[in-house]
Amino acid sequence: MYRDDLAGLAALAGHRPVSAVAQSNGTVDVFWKGTDNNLWHKYYANGSWNGPQNLGAGPLGSDPVAVTSAPGVVDVFWKGTDNNLWHKYYANGSWNGPQNLGAGPLGSVPVAAGQSNGTIDVFWKGTDNNLWHKFYANGSLDFRAFRWWVSAVGRTRGVSLGYVISR
Repeated sequence: MYRDDLAGLAALAGHRPVSAVAQSNGTVDVFWKGTDNNLWHKYYANGSWNGPQNLGAGPLGSDPVAVTSAPGVVDVFWKGTDNNLWHKYYANGSWNGPQNLGAGPLGSVPVAAGQSNGTIDVFWKGTDNNLWHKFYANGSLDFRAFRWWVSAVGRTRGVSLGYVISR
């Protein structure tokens, strides 16, 4: 069982928050901001843990958040040191990015949700205290050719962004 290695994972992550996603094939991917401020990854597949793997992309300005929106596709988001929204993704067997998605300045760590239809929603509190939203709607010929839209959802008035849960 993969829970036997969770103590080792906590030690690797430096007791920082981690973000985990479960893919439909049973793979579990775990991400964290390492003590070197890079993006780190460990995954469970076929009965054993693999990694850790330094995915670079640093320095990260926040802890990462990961989502899956299609079989074999994992997207990871974080606030950059430039206060913009950053992104790295796994598709077709390889890691791509990082990409600066702009939309700054972010006033909080982003949270994200992936839907089975390929849509990805990312939310954050702006420095103007508005709740902001950026999303990718699957539909372009190149699945990773992002068509992102951003909009202010409304005032947060002291609301703390927690976790977004996808159904």
